[in-house]
Amino acid sequence: MKKKYNPIELGTGFLMGSLPTLMIELAVIAIINQSCRWRECDPLNYEWWMLIPLPLIVGVFMAIGIASLHLEDY
Repeated sequence: MKKKYNPIELGTGFLMGSLPTLMIELAVIAIINQSCRWRECDPLNYEWWMLIPLPLIVGVFMAIGIASLHLEDY
């Protein structure tokens, strides 16, 4: 029998997974670009849509993980 997830917990888990992942991804790209400036090579160019997959995947896993917890017991 499949558990029915609370939509608020799903949304909270998605935000808890996707937003920090996006910030970490942007920080890594900034560090790589700063390193390239120091070494005088071309910086990493990216489009906005290239940043979507990793936060989306982590957000979905975190949403399921948070919604699977029994938070009403705490």
